[in-house]
Amino acid sequence: MILAHRLSAINKNGWRYTRNRLTHPALTNAAYDVCGIISQTGSTNQDNIAKILKMDKSSVAKIVNKCVEDGLVERRINPKNRREYILTLTPKGQKTVDELIVLVDQWQSEALSVLSAEEKDQFLNMIEKIVAQTNQMNETCQ
Repeated sequence: MILAHRLSAINKNGWRYTRNRLTHPALTNAAYDVCGIISQTGSTNQDNIAKILKMDKSSVAKIVNKCVEDGLVERRINPKNRREYILTLTPKGQKTVDELIVLVDQWQSEALSVLSAEEKDQFLNMIEKIVAQTNQMNETCQ
């Protein structure tokens, strides 16, 4: 339980730091994840986002709808499959993602500044091992 609480505290502190500095402060963690995937792929659909984030489609649809309302994401019908929407970032959405990436990098750099270079490497290696283990644990549960 201690690990989950400490990781959650780090995550919350990071979001507070970045959200307070964002031009678009209404961006939630989930909306950032959705916008980040769209930014990385250039364009995608809700089904792909749901698979990547391992979320149910209805939850992703709600997040996408909010992102569209906020002017971060544009949704247009796929000409090859008229039942599907293609999602792209608007200029405002891309600007917000770019801004958040810079802020997260700043936060991470400042947060890790209490560690030596060797400690940072060890810490990041340990985190990667834990991520791999938890991914494997989740795969066996499905």
